[in-house]
Amino acid sequence: MTVIKLSEQLLLVLQLIQTKKEHELILSELGINDDWYSSTKEAYFALPEKVIASSGLMKNNRCFNALCKFSIPTKWLSAQTTQYYFSY
Repeated sequence: MTVIKLSEQLLLVLQLIQTKKEHELILSELGINDDWYSSTKEAYFALPEKVIASSGLMKNNRCFNALCKFSIPTKWLSAQTTQYYFSY
């Protein structure tokens, strides 16, 4: 298991994947997208290596699946980011 101290960059990537997943789920409910998972995964793997590396993440399925399952706690959005951790 990899544990990463939360940073602003990591929080932004977490928000991006969470928002993309929610967007794709809505499109799925509307019958526009049959595979929200693949669409979200494609967006994650399209992120530049620089963004992935600076957030402490990796471009692999294990990391992506952890991001998809994760829900950002509200307190993470209003506190100093360095006091929390994300693991995959």
